Amino acid sequence: MVIGGGIAGCSLLHHLARLGWSDALLLEKGQLTSGSTWHAAGLCTQLHASRNVTKLLMRSMALYSELEAGQPGGIGLHRTGSVRLATTADRLDEFRARAGAARTLGLDLRVIGPDEVAELFPLARVDDLLGAAHLPGDGHIDSTSLTMALAERARAAGASILTR
Repeated sequence: MVIGGGIAGCSLLHHLARLGWSDALLLEKGQLTSGSTWHAAGLCTQLHASRNVTKLLMRSMALYSELEAGQPGGIGLHRTGSVRLATTADRLDEFRARAGAARTLGLDLRVIGPDEVAELFPLARVDDLLGAAHLPGDGHIDSTSLTMALAERARAAGASILTR
């Protein structure tokens, strides 16, 4: 049994159903996404200090791409990329180290200079910038559409959802 029909609950139900737990049940006191999910920013980044969390985030983005392609009209996935700024040498060194680790996972992470940051985001002030980590595969998603797609897939795999 899964309690809560937000993004986390529907994702858990989807994954349980995908693993063959067709008797899984989600309970939601209101309606799906009626908690904090409906107004979540939906930011999707794949870089984390933990290698395991990075792998999880990459798997999530792969799932979102699959759902985007499989839903009529998509689910609102936009791979706009992200840029994390380094104004200290230590931060830039951290990005370089993470770029090496990212390569071993197949994550596209590039360490770029201030001029490239200005090209990507012309409104950025880059006069005190030493560099940045650019992740072109990052982006944002419509959290409600994603939740509904996960719920639909879970139902299709035999799981049940009770609302209200």
